[in-house]
Amino acid sequence: MTHPVLRSVGAVLEAPPFFGPPFALGDSPAPPADRQKDGLTDMTSSTRVARRAPAALLGFLCLCAALIACSNNPSQVSDLDCNPLEKSCNKACKSDLDCASPNRHFICANDGFCLPVCRSSADCNVAHDAFGGAPWQGCEFGGCTCSDFTCLVPDCFTSDECGAKICRAGRCQDAAESFDRCEVYPAHAVLGVDGRRTFTVVAYAGEEAVIAAEKPTWSASGGVVRLTTTEESGMRATFTGAAATQGATQAVRATMGGVSCSAEVEVIARSNASLRAVLVDETSGRTIQGATVVADTSGGQIALEEEAGTPGSYILNGEATAGALTLSAFHPDFNSVTIAGLSARDLMVPMRRVATLNKGGVRGAVTTLASASTSNLSAGFVGLSVQGSLLDLGLEQFLGETVTTDISIAGLVDLPGVALPSGVVIGDKDSFLALGGAGPCGEADKARSGLCGNQSAFSLGFSMPVTDLAPLAGALTGGGPIDYGALLSQALPILSQVEFGMVRDVPFDLVPAADFAVDAVAVRDMTPSLALNRSIALSLPALPTLDGEAVGFVAGAALALVEDRGFVPLGLGAGVADAQGKIGEVALQMAAPQGGVEGSDFVLVAIALPGGGVMADGALGLSGVVARMPSPEGERLPEIGGDFIGLPSGGAFEGASRSVRGVAEVEGAGVYRLIFTLASGRRWTVTFGGGEVALPRPPEGFEDLDASAATVPFMAQAVRLAGDAGVDALFKIDGEEGVARLNALTRAFSIHEAAVDSAETQVESAP
Repeated sequence: MTHPVLRSVGAVLEAPPFFGPPFALGDSPAPPADRQKDGLTDMTSSTRVARRAPAALLGFLCLCAALIACSNNPSQVSDLDCNPLEKSCNKACKSDLDCASPNRHFICANDGFCLPVCRSSADCNVAHDAFGGAPWQGCEFGGCTCSDFTCLVPDCFTSDECGAKICRAGRCQDAAESFDRCEVYPAHAVLGVDGRRTFTVVAYAGEEAVIAAEKPTWSASGGVVRLTTTEESGMRATFTGAAATQGATQAVRATMGGVSCSAEVEVIARSNASLRAVLVDETSGRTIQGATVVADTSGGQIALEEEAGTPGSYILNGEATAGALTLSAFHPDFNSVTIAGLSARDLMVPMRRVATLNKGGVRGAVTTLASASTSNLSAGFVGLSVQGSLLDLGLEQFLGETVTTDISIAGLVDLPGVALPSGVVIGDKDSFLALGGAGPCGEADKARSGLCGNQSAFSLGFSMPVTDLAPLAGALTGGGPIDYGALLSQALPILSQVEFGMVRDVPFDLVPAADFAVDAVAVRDMTPSLALNRSIALSLPALPTLDGEAVGFVAGAALALVEDRGFVPLGLGAGVADAQGKIGEVALQMAAPQGGVEGSDFVLVAIALPGGGVMADGALGLSGVVARMPSPEGERLPEIGGDFIGLPSGGAFEGASRSVRGVAEVEGAGVYRLIFTLASGRRWTVTFGGGEVALPRPPEGFEDLDASAATVPFMAQAVRLAGDAGVDALFKIDGEEGVARLNALTRAFSIHEAAVDSAETQVESAP
């Protein structure tokens, strides 16, 4: 039995940039053995679970372990003549006495080499033997703290920590007094009359997003929207639809520093039709024309007509439809959508573009690795932000394509034909390809056709001696079950030394997939330079039991939600349940916001998994909780409110009735989603309120499930929305968040996907 490709938040758990970065190592030497006496090791030393890594933190460690295990000579050659006063010194030692300044500034690490350390914060800000009598590098102006034997340079997360200055890329500095231009995001929005949307203004000096010293003045033009509220910072304001437009019009304006910028808005009039659905592209925010929309009622299936004068609007006139109905939308360029149990009759329905039709992104090098020592293991990863719904994140959105590469590392490891994600840079693979998706961009025609995108790019990088990975490699290559507690206790301290980089705006074109050529992709090098060096505790609710299985592992992330760009991971962490099956909190290693995302909201996510990462029967099963907040302050994040929920396990599609029955209803969940993957790679997402749900037969020419197949697999999601809202809250046109509503309302979710034989996944086109 093989598990199908995971195409949701569950897949992200195996995606390096999210719930465990692929390169959990930094450019400083490995921590000394003393560090392993605290933290998770003692608490979880008896916790041993099945050998299945549920997070990509462990996935990357497996790669490192394999590199070391495959080396014919895994031991780094010791330079016995090395001067121990140099930070990179690899002088061999058997005890602290073999190192210079044995009582303070050096320690004999567990790899047998001298390592510079601090033992108190005073060691960071005064003369240090390891740096030729100067303070620890970066601590020349004082203020550093000693944590885990390493001096941490002072940083900030929010401008509240900087007095009269602002926090920029983790440093307190002056705000920009002048800049060239500004942009309002989202650049294009669709609202119903009385619908609301929050806009953000960003200032730019050249191509770089900056933090302006002057607060903007917001205004509405043309009378189609009205200003409702302005946040205290002034950088965001909420507008309400006031009067219908014929297409898009420049309606929202921000002015500051002598420059002005605006966003266009489409306001949809109230409808007198019996039923109306306005279809909107989930990522670009533009209305969708040329779709086929049908309603299934007690009287049969009825086709809606495109409304004259209102692009993207589909209406049903005539006799009012009684009771709950099912609405479905089909389009050649978008994944199919079905919504069952609707009471509302005036709807806004987001659709997700088929990702495999067009292809594009950026390529380049991780510049900090180019000058890394050839005796070190140097690696990096570059990915693009993920747009759309948090519940639809997929592995392929982060990792890109698989590339077969011959790898040679530090003269120790030669591995031919290694399959690596295209975003990885390691050994002889010295460049990355980060694939993106269609979305908002400056050219309206291209945006409507899905031929351009603009996302944020993030990068991770490290360079360090191969032998510093030996303790981690031993935990992964020794045979038997993995002791996650011991492994995490060794890995997480190193995570704080990973270098991170971010760029808010990375525009690119997309072309039909058949015409895609890597050489034609735009080049955008990345420079990770800011450490994940702030540890912040995320408090958890009580752990759930997942269909009778105890939770063994929780992965956590703090994501910046960048307006018009998507989710970017800034904080990563994991925790293992103790002998009593409890995890009170997860420590996230975080980088300060940078690159133009300062001031963005944070989305906190904690994912609970069974001990082995999957259910005993091979199915995927996980439960997550979500919270949204401003940028974090201090050393703790607030406890995520609410509880984990159970799994929507079971259920089957019955071809004769075209219905799905038997999906377990979950206490606390008000909305359920079924995600079918068709033969072409397209998806069909069904949203409903529980119970039995029927799928319509698609119109002629659109791909269908094979109703005659013995098994038609699907992924089931249960969702708890804010205020225990139901299906109508996601699609009523007068909602507050438009196409971003699912992200705004989701508070908890769970996912179940049965393990099936891939041969059983059969689909066919409708006759």
